[in-house]
Amino acid sequence: MKVDIPKEETIKQSQVQNVISTIKPIIIFENIFGIIRFSVVNNELEPVSVRKKIGGILIASLYVTLISLKFKDEFKIHHGSYLVIITDIIPSIMVIIQYGACIMASSLFVYEPTRCILYNVAELDSKLHITINEKFYEKSRIRLIKALIIFIMVHIVCVSIDLFCMWTEAMEDFICLAGIIMLYLMYLEQNLQMLVFCTLLYLCTIRLRVVNEYLSVFIHEKDEIKTQIFNINEKERKSDKQFNFIGRISASNTKLRDLADMYNTLGVTCYLSNDVFQFQIFMTLLCTFINVLILIWDTIKLYRNPENYFEILIFDDVIWCLLTILSVAVLCFLCQNLLTVRHNTKLLVNEIILNYDLPRSMRIQAKVFMELIEAWPLKIFVYDMLSIDIKLMLKFINVATTYLILIIQISHI
Repeated sequence: MKVDIPKEETIKQSQVQNVISTIKPIIIFENIFGIIRFSVVNNELEPVSVRKKIGGILIASLYVTLISLKFKDEFKIHHGSYLVIITDIIPSIMVIIQYGACIMASSLFVYEPTRCILYNVAELDSKLHITINEKFYEKSRIRLIKALIIFIMVHIVCVSIDLFCMWTEAMEDFICLAGIIMLYLMYLEQNLQMLVFCTLLYLCTIRLRVVNEYLSVFIHEKDEIKTQIFNINEKERKSDKQFNFIGRISASNTKLRDLADMYNTLGVTCYLSNDVFQFQIFMTLLCTFINVLILIWDTIKLYRNPENYFEILIFDDVIWCLLTILSVAVLCFLCQNLLTVRHNTKLLVNEIILNYDLPRSMRIQAKVFMELIEAWPLKIFVYDMLSIDIKLMLKFINVATTYLILIIQISHI
């Protein structure tokens, strides 16, 4: 599907800068891992320079090299126990593949769709009059910073617990310890990609809520006009009214068509976001599933052969299971939240369609709006195989529980 980028002359660069400033904290965090999606030169978006691309590749090579040395030490630690080595290495290899693909994509493929996403959001802000509210971007930035701080703190706590539980003499070696730290950073980067994607979903969700707010205000004020004769003190509450974007009822009013066009822009933005992060979502789901299976297997194995630190190791496995599931749960929750807001949009537009007191032209615009809502379901898919919503989380827990029961039965045999 080819999507046209909005014309730059129709969008002020200051509007794009407002959007970039909102997500700037997470962009800086991405740059630490060598992931550079675009450059800002003279307040304008530009492709990533060759120097920055090479720098990102060198950073990725350093991470992979240190982790590879850590893999080499795995054979010494486990003395050729290949089953144990494989269960330890497979999740790490998958994380490295995801990281390498992300580095390559950010250097070669994602500039145009990322640029289109930012310009679409800036265009929406201009049409929705969000730029009038000076604190809108500031509040969004503060929320993102809070989410980023919580994200880092949770990861630090889990890593600290894991290092405490799994400390061995081999980890006293500097190279091995550096490789382990790099591996933890890879897991951090994987979850960071989900945080970036969740941020884009959040940007789309709050703007769709603004569209719903405009529809709600129009419906509410229309109902007030119909019952105005019974409300003697109505004039006293006019100062509390919200901004009526659609305006008065008229056959020449085309504001519903404008809102439908904004929804279409939102649909394109969600599609591009899904396309850019599709591989990262797939690898995150796959790594999470494999990690949970391996952690369950390790827990059963430890239970069958308990050692002095059995309780601590079990606690460590539970912590990592919760962390891996948490990233998927947050993703599913935000996707479901976007679908819920879209459902509210559908109900509001349907209420306008069924109001036969409105002019025919306005109801036709509402019907076109409804067709766009059906055309853009705002669902996030993984290669058209999985739909990311709350049902996926329930299926994930169901499969993990089934596997746990199966492993328990096999271990008794």
